[in-house]
Amino acid sequence: MDLKNFEEVPDVFFVPSSVIAEYFEAGPENWPRARYHPTIDEVAQYRNNWDSLRQILDGPDDRTLTNAQ
Repeated sequence: MDLKNFEEVPDVFFVPSSVIAEYFEAGPENWPRARYHPTIDEVAQYRNNWDSLRQILDGPDDRTLTNAQ
Protein backbone atom coordinates (compact mmCIF):
# COMPACT_ATOMS: atom_id res chain seq x y z
CA MET A 1 0.00 0.00 0.00
CA ASP A 2 1.24 3.46 -0.89
CA LEU A 3 -0.32 5.88 1.61
CA LYS A 4 0.81 8.95 -0.38
CA ASN A 5 1.57 10.86 2.83
CA PHE A 6 -2.15 10.77 3.69
CA GLU A 7 -2.76 13.58 1.20
CA GLU A 8 -4.96 11.60 -1.21
CA VAL A 9 -6.58 8.20 -1.63
CA PRO A 10 -3.89 5.53 -1.20
CA ASP A 11 -2.91 3.01 -3.85
CA VAL A 12 -3.54 -0.62 -2.96
CA PHE A 13 -1.61 -3.47 -4.60
CA PHE A 14 -3.36 -6.84 -4.90
CA VAL A 15 -0.35 -9.06 -5.58
CA PRO A 16 -1.30 -12.69 -6.27
CA SER A 17 0.01 -15.19 -3.75
CA SER A 18 1.70 -17.10 -6.60
CA VAL A 19 3.92 -14.06 -7.27
CA ILE A 20 4.89 -13.84 -3.60
CA ALA A 21 5.48 -17.61 -3.39
CA GLU A 22 7.80 -17.41 -6.40
CA TYR A 23 9.86 -14.76 -4.60
CA PHE A 24 10.35 -17.03 -1.58
CA GLU A 25 10.87 -20.20 -3.63
CA ALA A 26 14.59 -19.47 -4.08
CA GLY A 27 15.28 -19.89 -0.36
CA PRO A 28 16.57 -17.43 2.23
CA GLU A 29 20.13 -17.38 0.90
CA ASN A 30 18.81 -15.81 -2.33
CA TRP A 31 16.34 -13.31 -0.88
CA PRO A 32 17.39 -9.68 -1.09
CA ARG A 33 15.29 -9.24 2.07
CA ALA A 34 13.60 -11.68 4.45
CA ARG A 35 10.21 -10.27 3.48
CA TYR A 36 8.40 -9.49 0.27
CA HIS A 37 8.95 -5.79 -0.27
CA PRO A 38 8.94 -5.04 -4.02
CA THR A 39 9.39 -1.66 -5.61
CA ILE A 40 6.28 0.06 -6.90
CA ASP A 41 7.48 -0.48 -10.46
CA GLU A 42 7.74 -4.25 -9.85
CA VAL A 43 4.09 -4.49 -8.81
CA ALA A 44 2.60 -1.65 -10.87
CA GLN A 45 0.38 -4.07 -12.79
CA TYR A 46 -1.42 -4.92 -9.52
CA ARG A 47 -2.08 -1.30 -8.49
CA ASN A 48 -5.72 -0.73 -7.53
CA ASN A 49 -6.73 -3.96 -9.29
CA TRP A 50 -10.00 -4.26 -7.42
CA ASP A 51 -11.32 -6.64 -10.10
CA SER A 52 -9.02 -9.39 -8.82
CA LEU A 53 -10.58 -9.09 -5.36
CA ARG A 54 -14.10 -8.93 -6.81
CA GLN A 55 -13.47 -12.13 -8.80
CA ILE A 56 -12.43 -13.96 -5.66
CA LEU A 57 -15.37 -12.68 -3.64
CA ASP A 58 -17.83 -13.37 -6.48
CA GLY A 59 -16.26 -16.78 -7.21
CA PRO A 60 -18.15 -19.96 -8.08
CA ASP A 61 -18.81 -20.76 -4.41
CA ASP A 62 -18.51 -19.14 -1.02
CA ARG A 63 -16.75 -21.90 0.93
CA THR A 64 -13.91 -19.60 1.96
CA LEU A 65 -16.28 -17.00 3.37
CA THR A 66 -18.41 -19.67 5.06
CA ASN A 67 -15.37 -21.22 6.76
CA ALA A 68 -14.18 -17.83 7.96
CA GLN A 69 -17.36 -17.19 9.96
